[in-house]
Amino acid sequence: RIQYLKRHHYIEAVKEGEEKLYRLTTKGKYEVLRIRFLQHMEAQRKKKWDRAWRVAIFDIPEKFRKHRDHLRALLKDSGFKMWQFSVWVTKYNPEPALYKLLKYLGLHTYYALIEADCKKCNPRVVKIWRQMQRKKEEDEILSPRADFKIRKAKKM
Repeated sequence: RIQYLKRHHYIEAVKEGEEKLYRLTTKGKYEVLRIRFLQHMEAQRKKKWDRAWRVAIFDIPEKFRKHRDHLRALLKDSGFKMWQFSVWVTKYNPEPALYKLLKYLGLHTYYALIEADCKKCNPRVVKIWRQMQRKKEEDEILSPRADFKIRKAKKM
């Protein structure tokens, strides 16, 4: 396992005196924060919904395009729904894990989280959310990756 982490540049060997120690690299620290965020969101989904929507808004400059694209993918993977390219919505609280990740990347100043109480929420918003959930489920069923799994299973 240590060789895997070294080979993929998650850790590096450091000599302190006569001892050989390992420390996380920048890539390793990012990966730890990313996994913590995904685990946090998974734990949030197991809790009862508190009827509050979280709207994540970011305006990340073009010079950080790579980070911005990774952030979009991460939000999608963690259950956020995109309303616009830089506006993402979820029913689950991403804090403090998302903020820690963005702070580490130096993007926290380009990010805001708005919490909207949905006790008197417009039913249209809830309907749109449900439609987005159904579409995601349909897309997963009809995705080429799912089709590949079905075809591969039939061959065996």
